Amino acid sequence: MLAVAALAAVAWGISDFLAGLLARRLPVLTVLIGSKLAAMGLALAVVAVRGVALPADPRLWLGVAAGLVGLPAMGLLYRAMRDGSLVVVAPVAAGAALVPVGWGLLHGERLGVVAGLGVVVGLFGMTMSSWPVASAGSARAFRSARWCSLGAAVGLGVYFVLLHEAGVVDEIWATALARITGGSLALLVLIALRQRQVAVVLKIASAKIAAAKIAIFKIAVSHRLPRPPRDVGEASRNLGYEAACPQVGFRPQAGLRVGAKRLGLGVAVSVVLVGATDALADGAFIVAASAALAPAAVIASLYPAVTLVLNRSLLRERLHTIHLYGVLAALFAVACLAR
Repeated sequence: MLAVAALAAVAWGISDFLAGLLARRLPVLTVLIGSKLAAMGLALAVVAVRGVALPADPRLWLGVAAGLVGLPAMGLLYRAMRDGSLVVVAPVAAGAALVPVGWGLLHGERLGVVAGLGVVVGLFGMTMSSWPVASAGSARAFRSARWCSLGAAVGLGVYFVLLHEAGVVDEIWATALARITGGSLALLVLIALRQRQVAVVLKIASAKIAAAKIAIFKIAVSHRLPRPPRDVGEASRNLGYEAACPQVGFRPQAGLRVGAKRLGLGVAVSVVLVGATDALADGAFIVAASAALAPAAVIASLYPAVTLVLNRSLLRERLHTIHLYGVLAALFAVACLAR
């Protein structure tokens, strides 16, 4: 099970690395909703190929609850990565791991001396590998990242526990329900935002059309021109009022553009990969946690070390001393828990 938990850490590390890059190029909601929809599509495909009916067990509702908790938790995480460093601040890694570790210990899990040492060192390693360093960013952005990361830590920790408890019935269905719920919730958010955006655009367009009509009428009266036609676009083209009224900002031929600019193929593929690797990590974690929740949570939560390695190797970011110590402590923790 150690290898499966390590797979979860690698997948989460890759997912957070890609999400951190995308969150600095796209709105956080775009990354969040896109990745959730991609993960939901993957979950539906796996369930369809597997061909196993949904078990009639009420504990699977915990998987639905995990999906409801996971969406805002991931939103806070992406917000923290946008406002802070790509290396997520300390409370995310440490806090998210402490919740399932405490839950496992409260429910009868017992750790040996070496494994207990591995848990303690692993928590220190996660904290150090995700510790924020001094940067040129504003203090306000840093405080925002801290609070968002703290909220993400609590949310992700609860998410891990709910996913584990639902996985007692069926690991695949528990993961699928969490992902389908998260994707459905993301889709509802997208629809609500789209409707709100359309309403705002139409309201602005109506105001601009009204202002354009008033401006054209004033110009026509002052210059004793014929009454402008009802088609404001035709009047602008024929009389040149668009140049005469730059303050109106009306462009008859521009049309209404609803939504952000279209994503490029590479960016869209990256968003899909964020969701796919996140779903893969969920499945690996729930399988590993079925044997022992506390060690699996600690190993899987070493994902900041993976993000660090990717930052260093692909982005050529400097690896600070405290981060290096965190990676070494994480490797030591894995060795202790593997015994």
